[in-house]
Amino acid sequence: MLFKLSYKNQTKVRHIIKRNLINSRKVAQNAFLSQLDGHIYYHKDPVRCVLLDPRSRYMFSCDHAGKILVWHSGKAAEETEKPALGQLDGHLGSKLRSLCWLHQQKALLSAGEDGKIIVHNVGQRKTCGQWQAHTDELMGIEEIQFGIEGSHVMSWSKDGRVQIWRLTFKD
Repeated sequence: MLFKLSYKNQTKVRHIIKRNLINSRKVAQNAFLSQLDGHIYYHKDPVRCVLLDPRSRYMFSCDHAGKILVWHSGKAAEETEKPALGQLDGHLGSKLRSLCWLHQQKALLSAGEDGKIIVHNVGQRKTCGQWQAHTDELMGIEEIQFGIEGSHVMSWSKDGRVQIWRLTFKD
């Protein structure tokens, strides 16, 4: 988890996420055309994970079909209902289990039942790297701090292994 919220803030975040997820379906059903690129994004399958970065105010949600939606919650204390900004692909056809946001690199990592970790460039809406992390279904991924140079993430899987990965990003 990237942060710890007070009970009051947890309730507010849950309300915003619930409102935005419900709103995304309303947008799809009512065909409002307020999207940036003319597409309407929403989840049709069960949502597996929701992640919020309080610094950037980005929210990410993933589902059992491998779809990741990108949201922006707006300015602090001025949250409004908005449709998703876009969709990230990579695990399509494979259930997603976990997401990890690397704020400094502006990269989103996704972990799926296919055992792969995929790195997404959120700004460009594309995949910028992937690797086969485990031989069985990934159950989670999380950023860890070691105090040494570079970004590190930890992943764990049904194969019984916990792995630590050092990530290097090129400019």
